[in-house]
Amino acid sequence: MDVIEEVVRKKTQVRTKNWRKAHSQIKDLLEKKFDFSEVYEETYKHHEEQNTMYSEIYCISTVDKYSKIKLEIDIDALIVDDTGDFTISTISTIITTYPEDTAFRKSLFYFAMRAFWDKTYYGWARAKFKKQAIEISNQVNERLIAFLGSVR
Repeated sequence: MDVIEEVVRKKTQVRTKNWRKAHSQIKDLLEKKFDFSEVYEETYKHHEEQNTMYSEIYCISTVDKYSKIKLEIDIDALIVDDTGDFTISTISTIITTYPEDTAFRKSLFYFAMRAFWDKTYYGWARAKFKKQAIEISNQVNERLIAFLGSVR
């Protein structure tokens, strides 16, 4: 059973002088400057005829045994010569996955107990994770904007 909760969405625009260099270094920036357990690029498309580039990067931060924060970064770029006008959209989500490995854990009784426990007992932890997800999203946006603006 997964409990998925979107925490925050952000959209920003920034211009960079060398879009190829910027794109190639974004994943490295996310891996080296942040404490993500996993960073991967799901999609990359460069349409030379349309002068566009699209990239989808996922960053995962494990926060406890059951929960993780997933940050989805979508990058759309309109390219003119070497300059790229980047639109960066981020979606921060908390995902809590409860095990379903036994017949008991798949039962309706267990789901009811787990839902009650999640609402009354585990809610404080999820509230703490929400603050952490917002903080991570803000930091990533700030660093990406500063980085993309400085690429030459």
